Amino acid sequence: MKLPGEVLLFVDGEQVLRVPGSWPPARVGLMTRGATARYDGLMRFEIPTSLRD
Repeated sequence: MKLPGEVLLFVDGEQVLRVPGSWPPARVGLMTRGATARYDGLMRFEIPTSLRD
């Protein structure tokens, strides 16, 4: 989750890392070297109702 001044990383609904810093706008894309890029999934983002430290 990108917030002003930090990014919060979640795994399986649990916050695992808080990274301070200023982050540019997100860019969506696929990149490979020596392989074919294939998108076969869907990522779901949600805003948690509470944060645990």
